[in-house]
Amino acid sequence: MVVGLSDNFVRPYVLSGSSKLHPLVGFIAAFGALETIGFYGLFLGPVLAGAVFTLVELVLDKETA
Repeated sequence: MVVGLSDNFVRPYVLSGSSKLHPLVGFIAAFGALETIGFYGLFLGPVLAGAVFTLVELVLDKETA
């Protein structure tokens, strides 16, 4: 039980890694994708969220330049 509860708090920090993705966004992306996709969503959710945030950042930088 303790391991399961600690996993809910540690996973967002581990999944965010060195990216600029906020841990809360990683947490929501991981468990949202887990609900919709299944087990692979734990890994694909934060990756897709990071890709979307990077794409938005690139588009906004291009508009201002």
